[in-house]
Order: sequence, then structure tokens, then C-alpha cells
Amino acid sequence: METKSAISEAMMVAFSTAVSVVPKKTSRNLSDFRDIAHLAVAVNGFVLTPRQRLLITTSYAKWQKKKVNETVGQWVHKYICDNYKDLKKILTDPNNKEAVELYTTTITSIIDMSIESLEYLDDALGPLLVSYTAQGGLLSEYEDLFNEYYWKCVCEALCQFGKELSYSRLLRYDTIYAFRIVILFISKKISNGFEMKHGGGGECTNNDNSCSTSKSTSLKKSKKSKDT
Repeated sequence: METKSAISEAMMVAFSTAVSVVPKKTSRNLSDFRDIAHLAVAVNGFVLTPRQRLLITTSYAKWQKKKVNETVGQWVHKYICDNYKDLKKILTDPNNKEAVELYTTTITSIIDMSIESLEYLDDALGPLLVSYTAQGGLLSEYEDLFNEYYWKCVCEALCQFGKELSYSRLLRYDTIYAFRIVILFISKKISNGFEMKHGGGGECTNNDNSCSTSKSTSLKKSKKSKDT
């Protein structure tokens, strides 16, 4: 019971502070992350149907052709600046230019790599995404500026970005829904990286490749320290 409670709490911190609401398929108004919070249990053993993968790849390719001068990372940071004044100050501060560029590029790369690897996402990207925010990771240097709160806002923005991918009214809901499942996966892995860095160990299960890799690394380091 304690394990389930800890998992639920961590997932809600990463995704949304609001109460989970699962909209019916006829709903015209999709929320930020609340409508997929109930899918948290499905992140380990992550699977998308062939149809969902096709909807995501096709719609994303169309968006890229339409927005040749804009990246996902830029779109996300614009959304954050429009909706979060505290983060806007950080993102628009000239002193943070290098860090902002790194995060903008990284967000774009994460989405690009995820869409390219939809069929085997957990095996291909799980460990990499966890490593980004873990100790010594690509993004660990700027955690004072871009912490878990920032990533919660990024994931909210990415969920809203999913609405940009809808190229057909008939497929709108299914496309957004499928894309948000991918964002849920990304959010969980990023959250795991923070938890491991701060000694929480992440939400490891027997099927979580990223956690297994990190545990192995930790054991090796521990063994070396004992030997010395």
C-alpha cells in the first residue's frame, strides 16, 4: 500500500496539481494533463497501437512542414512565457541565454527522438531520459533554474502542443490523446531522474529498464568505494 501511495503522489507532482478528470470521447475541451492521469499505471510496459503511432508521426510531420521556422522547444517556451510569469523572468533573462538554448534544443530533441522511436520507446529512450536530470546528467547543471516545477510546466505545454498536431476534425481527439500518452511517458522518466538524484531511487519496477541501469551503476560505484 505504501508503494502504491508513493507512486501516486510522485506522478501527481510531475503531471498536475488538479484533480484527475477523464473526459468522454465527445468532450470538446481537453485539459492539460488531468485527462490522462489515470493512465499512469500503464507507463511501465509502454505500448501504443499501430494506429496511434501513425496518427502521431503523420501529424507531427505535417506540423514540421507547416512551421519550418519554429521548433517544439521554442513553442513550449513561448507557451510558458505566456502563462507563467515567474518562469518568463528566467527564460527571458539574458544571463540565462546559454541554458535556455540548451533546454530549448533538448525539448525538441526529446520529442523528435520519441516520435522516431514510438514502437520501442521505453527500451530506446527510457534510460536516456532518466539520465538527463539525474546526477551528472546533461541538464543537472541548471537545476536551480529549471527544476521539477519547470518540467511540470513543460509537460503541460507539450500537452497543449498536442492540439497543434490535429490535422483532421475526425481524428482530433485520438491524435491528441495518443500524443499525451507519450508526454506522460516522458514526464515520468524526467521525474525519475530527479528522484534518483535526490536519493529517492525513482519509481523502479522490475520492468523499468532505466531504473535497472541506474541501480547497476550505483552498485558498481558502491563496490568500488568499499574496495578502496
